Amino acid sequence: MGVMISVYLLIEKDNCIKAMKRINYAIFPRKRAESVMWGAGQINLILRQYISGKLLQALIILVTSYILFLIAGVEYAILLAVIMAIMNMIPYIGPWIGGIVVVFISIPQGLYPTLASLVCVLAVQALDNWFVGPKIVGGRMGASPLLVLAGLCICGGLFGLPGMILGDVLAVIFKVFFYDRFINNKLKNKAEKGLLPGEISDEYVVETDENGK
Repeated sequence: MGVMISVYLLIEKDNCIKAMKRINYAIFPRKRAESVMWGAGQINLILRQYISGKLLQALIILVTSYILFLIAGVEYAILLAVIMAIMNMIPYIGPWIGGIVVVFISIPQGLYPTLASLVCVLAVQALDNWFVGPKIVGGRMGASPLLVLAGLCICGGLFGLPGMILGDVLAVIFKVFFYDRFINNKLKNKAEKGLLPGEISDEYVVETDENGK
């Protein structure tokens, strides 16, 4: 059912967007409706950047891992590469979990395949951490590692593996709506009323003209 609904949503995308806009502006006042539209646009942008970046990153990890496993002569190269690519979808801890699984699968093959798979895993992780991750995903999300890890823990505990995969993007959405928008608006309003200490209110100084406006 999920696949079928997804297909029909893609087919009816324009009609669904038009209908949601009509419902939004019919139910809420214009200012609130525009805020809802802004929020929907932000979520859409974050999800598009995240999913496209993660899929491209996983594809690079899949191809690189497969080539390295083939060169090293490790059996089940495609299976191990798929494991590496899928687990890489989980930020920070996923790649290392995938690497541990790959090494354990290689242990029955003997000492050399085990060491070779370990070297391949370390090489792939070095490539991912130094180049692929920062260039493809890192610059798009704009969230600190602490926030991402908190999102992984909370979402993973609530939703399991899907929550761990989407934990960082949900953390970014929380940051955009709560910290960047809600908290900043609150601080700006208090700064205009002189209710904040200097080191915080200085960030929200309102420029005025010669008439004080």
